Amino acid sequence: MGKKQDYKKLIDSYNPDVKTIVKIFLKASKKRIFLSCVFGVLTFLLITSLFMVWFAYQSNSFHQFLSQNDWYDDGNHSSYTIFDKSISSDIENDYLDNAITNIEDVFNAIIPNVVSKSTGTIEVIIRGIEPVYGQFTNYTIKTLNSNSNISLSQSLVAGRLPRNSSEILLFRQNELFNYYNVNDTVQLKPDLVGVSLQNFTITGIVENFGESLLMNGYSKDLIWKSYENERYCYSTFSESFCTFLTLPNYFYELINNFSSFSATFALAVDIIYDTTTIDYRNLKFYINTLEQKFQGVSLDFDPDINIKIGADLIDNFSSFRYHWLLESTRISSIIVIVFFLLIMIIYEIFNFEAHDLETIFRLMKLQGLDDKPIQLVILAENIIVTVISLVCGLILGTIIGYLGKLFLNLNVSFIYYIKGLKNPFLLITLIVFSFGVFITGYFIRYSSTKKTNILVKEDYESKHKKRVLGKLSVKIEQLLFLSGLLLLAGGIPGYIFTSGLIMLDISTTIELLYVLSLIIALLGIILITFSLFILISKLVTITWSFIGKKIWIKKKLFFTLSLKNLTIHPSTYQRTLLAILMIGITIIPGFILNTSINKHLDQNATLASGCTDILIDNWNMNATLRQNINQIKGVVQTTEIILTEVFSITYERSFKITILIINSTEFIQTIDFSKLGSKQYTDYDIESLSTNLTYLMDLKFAKKHNYDKGQIFMANDFWDSLHNYNLSYINSFNIFPALPKIQNKPFYQQIEQVEKFQLVMSFQTYEILMKDTNNLYVNSLQHQLLVKTDHSMNISDITTILRENYSINPQTYEDIKKEMENLITPFGLILLRYISIIIIFVGFFFGFVASQNIFLERIRNIETDYRIGATLQQLWLEFTLELVVLSILPIIISIVFGKLSLLLYPIILNIDESYLSFKPWIPWWFIFLLFFIIFLIILFGWLVGLIPKMNNYKPIKQE
Repeated sequence: MGKKQDYKKLIDSYNPDVKTIVKIFLKASKKRIFLSCVFGVLTFLLITSLFMVWFAYQSNSFHQFLSQNDWYDDGNHSSYTIFDKSISSDIENDYLDNAITNIEDVFNAIIPNVVSKSTGTIEVIIRGIEPVYGQFTNYTIKTLNSNSNISLSQSLVAGRLPRNSSEILLFRQNELFNYYNVNDTVQLKPDLVGVSLQNFTITGIVENFGESLLMNGYSKDLIWKSYENERYCYSTFSESFCTFLTLPNYFYELINNFSSFSATFALAVDIIYDTTTIDYRNLKFYINTLEQKFQGVSLDFDPDINIKIGADLIDNFSSFRYHWLLESTRISSIIVIVFFLLIMIIYEIFNFEAHDLETIFRLMKLQGLDDKPIQLVILAENIIVTVISLVCGLILGTIIGYLGKLFLNLNVSFIYYIKGLKNPFLLITLIVFSFGVFITGYFIRYSSTKKTNILVKEDYESKHKKRVLGKLSVKIEQLLFLSGLLLLAGGIPGYIFTSGLIMLDISTTIELLYVLSLIIALLGIILITFSLFILISKLVTITWSFIGKKIWIKKKLFFTLSLKNLTIHPSTYQRTLLAILMIGITIIPGFILNTSINKHLDQNATLASGCTDILIDNWNMNATLRQNINQIKGVVQTTEIILTEVFSITYERSFKITILIINSTEFIQTIDFSKLGSKQYTDYDIESLSTNLTYLMDLKFAKKHNYDKGQIFMANDFWDSLHNYNLSYINSFNIFPALPKIQNKPFYQQIEQVEKFQLVMSFQTYEILMKDTNNLYVNSLQHQLLVKTDHSMNISDITTILRENYSINPQTYEDIKKEMENLITPFGLILLRYISIIIIFVGFFFGFVASQNIFLERIRNIETDYRIGATLQQLWLEFTLELVVLSILPIIISIVFGKLSLLLYPIILNIDESYLSFKPWIPWWFIFLLFFIIFLIILFGWLVGLIPKMNNYKPIKQE
């Protein structure tokens, strides 16, 4: 009665002002505005919370990435320089200390308080007579800052520390330095001419100096010449015959004792950074500034010296940018789906009770109001909905995001988290969606006024115009499909092109093009999928309405009448079916992927570990070391394997062949084949490899060329062989322990025109083939040792012995699986589960709105049905059966598309597929479970919206 009384006031007002109209309209539309605001708030809450958690995750990931770097032993320097220096006067004893202080000040000026601890070294190339042939050669004499003297004394394996500048230490890094011993004399001079030789006595020998530095909390990197790698220039320091060490004071005395000195020096400093002081938001500034400093910074106390600053930080920052670029691209792929769902929700919000809204506008026009005050009413409603949705969504989203940060245990302070509200991507997204909410609401509401023509002539002209335009216009699904094709055609080539460039150039432009091209391609896929879903939803409603008409003619029932009435207002059902179709591709990954990935990684890690207990990678084929390992308590059996990739060209064919070389007897004794499950080959097949010129071949290649078991092939089938040996094909394999699968890059395979296949053979067979071929080129060679252990023993005890006693890095199945898990984008998995929860509410929302709109659109039909004897229970059951019939096919299609979408997630989530292709885990019973889950989500919202409407329905009384 309240709504009727409000409109009676409106009708009784002969000349109501706009303010009064707006006030009465808003009061009469409280329910619709309230629900619009609720779902609008949820939309902005989702956007804000998602961005805020992502911002916190981004900063947390940055600091985790830096913390994983071992600044003490990363093979890189913080600063270095190589310079020629002529000394006419004494060089000060604090030269190195001053340089370290100067360099620390530079770093702290860029990133305040970033320096935690520093180690520095200065070294000089000096001429000397080598002991074998008596010829002049280059020697290096170096010293570290005084704080490292303790490490120097701890590294002495013979002799003592120097006591004056004529005494030095030999830094023995390998057996090449056995030319000298304690008390030997070394003759040195600073340049080629002009200065006589001076004698220096070796008082001690230093070994494992780097380990001693690490033990005392100093950088190990300074004992190596890391300035010889690609970031640094080449220097003559790499040509030194050997290296001598001395204490800082004696180093300067040694130089100053020469009457003249002209030589090449190297100065390097390595810093241990306090990474907690680094603000991720300033990363671009840090990189740009450090790149400038890397061109050279003059020392305050020695302006002639230019030292390169920040090599290690630049490398780490650039590595993180590339890492985060890939992470952002993968997450963006998922977020595109979220935004698509939000757009659907916004559109549906403003279609809520559209039929009721048309009635209101019709009453306004009956009262004599023109379009202008009605537009102002619509404008006022949309301003209210947009502002409330934005403000409340922003506040609640910030709170929910902070709770999400705590739940994910992200180590980001509250103050830093709040600063995420300034994130330009968040602000742009909020502005775009606010504008979208306002414009969408305004035009949908305004379009309702065009459906309220009160004159027959106007109504006829409108419908005639609509029919004419309908014949000329492009359907929405056609427009989306064409747009998707264009985006796909532009995105895929762009992604291929930039993915190649990005490995060479990490510039901002390439980054932007890389991310943009992938997102464009994914958006193209989504638009094409969405256009197909629109077409399917239309076909379903058209088909059932056609069936309803035909059945209604033959058998007049409430149900057939309901299907027949689908032709009256099909758009509401079409939007609901569209939502059902979208549910599958959004809810299935959240339910399936976690279990699927765990099962996949379990199998992948099993193959990577060689189906045995311990894998020793980069094995040096040391027979003595292997014998020592075999004697460790708990080691049952070991076997050596070689993984090699060879390339061959025969006539017009090119092959890239991956060969796993094994000792068949040892291999069978070491490998646990039960971990593989089913396989095509037997133990006997592997034993047969001990016969020369036999092999196993990968199944795909064998099927392609119709190879039969036991068939004999000529060696020249694969490469040019001198004797053209007969090769006996034993069997095929789909998967094989320790043998990675063939990696075919999309879009490149046709360009390469190289056939790839895999073989397993014995050492003897491989040696025969390699000696007998003219054009078999080895691209790579990797040696491994597989270790089988006694399962009654603790495997961690064995791995500890291998690490501590033999300096070997063993990998167990658990270690390999953990490495594979670390490659996966964890935020992506969390986001997918988040989306699965959201889609439950989205499905409920669409079911609820659909029931409300269907009720209003069919109110006249309900009145007719009621008059001919239908009960309210029959009516809402009739509507529900109608929903069930319409939903069956879209739910099935939704599940099919959802399952197909899982094929994209190895790329999106970076799932490791080195040994086995990812196959989603979807058992048959889960398909049925998903069917009922999707159906119940929609049905629950439908009943919540429909039952109260039907129960509160009062038929019009007949006078």
